[in-house]
Amino acid sequence: MTNPHSYAVDHLIGKVFLLYGAIVSSGDAIASPLGLTSARWQIMGAIDIMGATTVSDLARQVGVTRQSVQRIVNEMVAEGYFVFMANPHHRRAKNIAMTDKGLKAHAAISQIWNKKAEQIDQYFGSENLNQLTQQLIELQHAFSLLNSEQNK
Repeated sequence: MTNPHSYAVDHLIGKVFLLYGAIVSSGDAIASPLGLTSARWQIMGAIDIMGATTVSDLARQVGVTRQSVQRIVNEMVAEGYFVFMANPHHRRAKNIAMTDKGLKAHAAISQIWNKKAEQIDQYFGSENLNQLTQQLIELQHAFSLLNSEQNK
């Protein structure tokens, strides 16, 4: 027999995975006219928030492996969206910043996204979205605690 507590968590996580897929699909649809993907947009957004930063810091911010971020950053440097810069805090770990091309692409994607975000906000209401955000933060914290206990 299924544990009712386990079922509730399993059901929630299944819905989160489905939501993640919908978010990625939506992000790809928004970014693809500019030749980008939601993964690239996510990295651009993190740099927009953090400013010039390292691959390791980006990976921690977006919650993916350093190798995944490094691959995307290398591609985007080659395509002129990002540039490597000297890092005053570390000789080998370069900072990454957006170029004018990257800033323009990010601004164009953000303009489209802001219209979609406004529609979502109108549908759910800011208060409901803020409550949901807080619950997701708490769920993320719970998983972090579980992961840190497993790694002991």
